[in-house]
Amino acid sequence: MGAVCLKRVGQCQRGIKSSVAIDSSVYLSSRLETVKVEWKCTLASRIGSTFMNSRDNEQDLLDRCTAAARDEHSDALDQREANVFRLAAMVLQSRFPAESARLMLASDRYFRLHPGQRVPSADVVRKGWVLGLPRLRDMLTLQLRPR
Repeated sequence: MGAVCLKRVGQCQRGIKSSVAIDSSVYLSSRLETVKVEWKCTLASRIGSTFMNSRDNEQDLLDRCTAAARDEHSDALDQREANVFRLAAMVLQSRFPAESARLMLASDRYFRLHPGQRVPSADVVRKGWVLGLPRLRDMLTLQLRPR
């Protein structure tokens, strides 16, 4: 079983004989244990763990979208993120034009390196990477709205 970082609770749970590099440290485990981590771990969404449910995965992806929307130097880490960033840029364009542009840049940088990994918008929903366009728009709007 691979390492699983539960970002929302700030803990990392691992199973038998697993190891993972977190914040430049390697933790080894021979039994199920909880290790507190200070670093926000996005590894969990890439492992496909059974410990994370769909809401955790969705929140992780929303957090990545929000970070990319606010930072012009963020890049998509994988095909899923790049396609979701692109879709998020489209649904946010009228409400958040600057953030939309940053998301599209992050997506475009990934697709320049991996041109064959762009999928049609309908496939992003079909694959379950987002639950639906209105939900994506509404959840990102809540996170991007000034506080």
